[in-house]
Amino acid sequence: MSMERISNIISKKVVSIEESLCVGYVLDVCVDTSKKMVEGYLVCDESNEVINFLSTKNMLANNDYIIIKNINMLEFGDLVEPKNPIGKEVLDENGFSLGRIIDFEVKNGKILKLISKKCEINPKHIIDFNGDFLIFSQSKKKPIKKEFNFKNLNKQDLQKVEIQSFILEKKENLNSVQIPFKSRILTNNLLGRILINDVFGLNNELIGRKNEIINEKIIKKAKSHNKINHLFFNSK
Repeated sequence: MSMERISNIISKKVVSIEESLCVGYVLDVCVDTSKKMVEGYLVCDESNEVINFLSTKNMLANNDYIIIKNINMLEFGDLVEPKNPIGKEVLDENGFSLGRIIDFEVKNGKILKLISKKCEINPKHIIDFNGDFLIFSQSKKKPIKKEFNFKNLNKQDLQKVEIQSFILEKKENLNSVQIPFKSRILTNNLLGRILINDVFGLNNELIGRKNEIINEKIIKKAKSHNKINHLFFNSK
């Protein structure tokens, strides 16, 4: 299998061969952040507003459609978190921005290249995919967390440390709660956003131009081309 960009898969229709049906379109990508592999995709069925999960093992992608054997290949996906790196900003260890991820290339499910507005990035240099930012480091070792040295601390400093420890403990407790996640882009949330790139539909038909404000006409046109996700990823 040759390299393929995720942007070429997002919004593609999923067709079941045995039922001869379109069972939805690809809404988002699900990444195994530890292995830096694509596990599968979230498929949205607009007719009943159901989100399903489709494993890469149960599909075949071509230039036009995502093909599956039958609808049994789709799994319940309401609680599946996509963990998609697209839209995240990449920072180096000094805090300098390497741009926001707009696409990435995969081969046999393995992420080979992250593409930002500024450069192309080898995923092996990304320390962690799970945070709000992707941190780029050419060092093979993760940064060592520094611990507080309680020597020579006065009472005021000690109180600050205790308060910080309390806040961190609260955050950890919140993070330990598994909140059900549902991936769905509401079209009302797109109204008023500004396009940061030209967005094209089928047969290279223009949906919206860069710097154009998204209105109902643009959303309606994007829906007819199954490019709602493209509006989201190319707007701010």
